[in-house]
Amino acid sequence: MATYASNTASESEQRPSNNGDEDQDQDQPERERVEVDKEYFDEVHRSLEHLTRLFNILQINPSVAPPSPSQSDEIRVPLGSTEVTVPRSELQKVKRKSIKSYTEGLVDLLFAPETLRTSTLKGKSSKGQPRDTLDPVKVNAIIEQVRSVFQDTRVDYVEQLIRNKCNCARK
Repeated sequence: MATYASNTASESEQRPSNNGDEDQDQDQPERERVEVDKEYFDEVHRSLEHLTRLFNILQINPSVAPPSPSQSDEIRVPLGSTEVTVPRSELQKVKRKSIKSYTEGLVDLLFAPETLRTSTLKGKSSKGQPRDTLDPVKVNAIIEQVRSVFQDTRVDYVEQLIRNKCNCARK
């Protein structure tokens, strides 16, 4: 540290001396920058305090938070050309990677797991026992929606995918 002080002292001795005007001119932009930095810091600090107060209010009283949109408020879209509608955001989440994944996603969207466990596509089981029939309007909506996305899909293929989904739900 002593060497630094001696170096700066010798450098100041080597600089030509002016009336001091030049030093004041060089210090002026530095002062302005410091003042701007301080103003910016103060503004950021006030904003942070404000956000902290809001955060604390919301933690104390969550009812103050803005309401989230409920499913009833959400935009619903029809499947295919049917009257069956689903929330648009839920339909957008269904994977369109393949016919199978899209069909299974639509089945999950329209039917509860319990319904899939206790029902079949046509109301018959392979062992001759009667089962509930999946809602034919919803089944038709799934078929139409799949065929609107994958145009050359056969109806019997989509029906088989729905049967498989029911069978998997029973396992």
